[in-house]
Amino acid sequence: IGKRSYSLYLWHYPVIVLLHRHFVAGQIPSYVYVIDIVLMFLFAELSYRFIENPIRKKGFRAFSFKPTHVQHFVRLALVVILAIPSLLFLSGQFDALGKAHSDQKQTEFQNQTAKKPKAEPTPTPESSKVDAKQLSPLLIGDSVMVDIGNVFQKEVPNATIDGKVGRQLSEANALITSQYQSFAQPKKDVVMQLGTNGAFTED
Repeated sequence: IGKRSYSLYLWHYPVIVLLHRHFVAGQIPSYVYVIDIVLMFLFAELSYRFIENPIRKKGFRAFSFKPTHVQHFVRLALVVILAIPSLLFLSGQFDALGKAHSDQKQTEFQNQTAKKPKAEPTPTPESSKVDAKQLSPLLIGDSVMVDIGNVFQKEVPNATIDGKVGRQLSEANALITSQYQSFAQPKKDVVMQLGTNGAFTED
């Protein structure tokens, strides 16, 4: 494994990406991980034996344009076949497809509700339940808030919702100070759904 560690490093990511795309994230059957490992080691062994080692030992003499030198010629053909799509990707030939995907994906959600909280209903002794449609909380979040924004607003129409993909907790203070100061009071309902893989201080 030590000798083939670099080959394994190169192969593990494409194997995982191309195999796992056929399953729902978080619901991948355990046998798929076994297939991952088998394919990683198989491809790593092939590239180690037939590409890496020959190049280490022979350099450019490991390749040949002469079909009579079968092994050397096949090695050259494989490298060319792998190089062509790599060059196309690196030159940006498929960037438009990625841009189209990004354009379709919502990255922000901010509803049009007024940014001032309404008076919250007080439960009566007869009923401890509060009608969600009467509440007016502030919700600040990241990509999860973007995804649930429309659904939450249907249930709580007076909510003020502000979600943005990749938003960090460190951005919250400035956001509240600049836009939602009226919520920064005791007894106001504020939901913070932040911290996208980012560190933050107590402040």
